Formats: sequence, C-alpha cells, structure tokens
Amino acid sequence: MPRSRSHYETTLRLYQAEAEMAYTLDVFGDYLTEAHQLPPDLYGISAVNYYLMQKHNWTRSQLEQMSSEEKRFALSAELTGFRLPPEAQFDS
Repeated sequence: MPRSRSHYETTLRLYQAEAEMAYTLDVFGDYLTEAHQLPPDLYGISAVNYYLMQKHNWTRSQLEQMSSEEKRFALSAELTGFRLPPEAQFDS
C-alpha cells in the first residue's frame, strides 16, 4: 500500500528534527571548547566526546558506540538553556 502525502510529510519532519538535534549537539561542542577551555583544535562532536571522556572517564570506543541521543542525555544539564549562537542560525 503506498504511503500518503501526510505520511511522507511526517517522515520528512522527523528526519529534519533529527538533523537539527545533531546540528545543535555539534555546535554545542564549540561552546564546550570555549566554556571549559578545551584544546582549541577540538570542535563539534570531537569536543563533545572529549568533554564526556573527561567528565565520565568514558573511553573513546565507548563514546563511538553511543548514539547522539545518548550523548544529548548525558549532557542534559549542560544543554539546559543552550541556544545556537547567531552565526550558527540559518533561515529554513
């Protein structure tokens, strides 16, 4: 049975939301680099992983096995109130 237009629209919105959450986590890594004086060559997801390694003593392989959702959960407190900086915001 073919999917309806409404179903396609819902699927599109789900993928867009997932992409926006991944992007926000990536940009949050830049914030972590600055706020916690991480090595300046770390940014994006690399900075997120480094921060989580330092905070929880997790290994690189443990972090590579974690989903973005799990990393966001581990950073729940830090992400509270975080907003994308103006230079990272774009009109849809």
